[in-house]
Amino acid sequence: KRHHIPHYKADLFREFHILPPLANEANIHASDRTIQKAMGTLGYRKCITCEKGWVSPTNAARRVKAAHLALMYRPNPEDWHDIRWTDECHFCILRSGKIRIIRKPGERFCPDCVYHPPEDENDPPVERYHVWAAVGWNFKSELHFYQVPTNTNGKMNLQIYRDEILEGMIKPWLDAGEQFVLEEDGDSGHGTGQKTDNIVKVCYCEA
Repeated sequence: KRHHIPHYKADLFREFHILPPLANEANIHASDRTIQKAMGTLGYRKCITCEKGWVSPTNAARRVKAAHLALMYRPNPEDWHDIRWTDECHFCILRSGKIRIIRKPGERFCPDCVYHPPEDENDPPVERYHVWAAVGWNFKSELHFYQVPTNTNGKMNLQIYRDEILEGMIKPWLDAGEQFVLEEDGDSGHGTGQKTDNIVKVCYCEA
């Protein structure tokens, strides 16, 4: 019989020798082996703990501080209706990543589990696409696809951001009299985090 284990007890899954305490916490009367098999069907497994998270403690504290500050100025949900959030996304089609296989433990270097990619000079290059968009309360912009001649990973630069995003996408909203607050991240290609003047900051001043 399957028992529901509350999400707030999920931290128990990360500890070592946790099956007996887990059974007690969830009020389950079953053997350790049964619990282990049930956890396996749900995708849980025992592994080495990570020593570094996705976000460093310094950045995490900075983000929490920024969130509290933002909520101080905009405490109500409707206070955020004029915010337009922007970001870029990058993706590929056809061959864009690694081939995945299903194998048993210990078969990593088995001949049937090793893939040797063919060296075919006629293979077409991987096509990478880069897109910018903005979303907000009851608002979605058009998707804007762009290319950066100076790189292949779609890293935004000041020239593309000014010409295609600010001038091409955002300026028409201002010309139409739309009232909004543009929310950007701290990407260097947006130019807002740089101390010195640049073409993006000049464009903002002119707007």
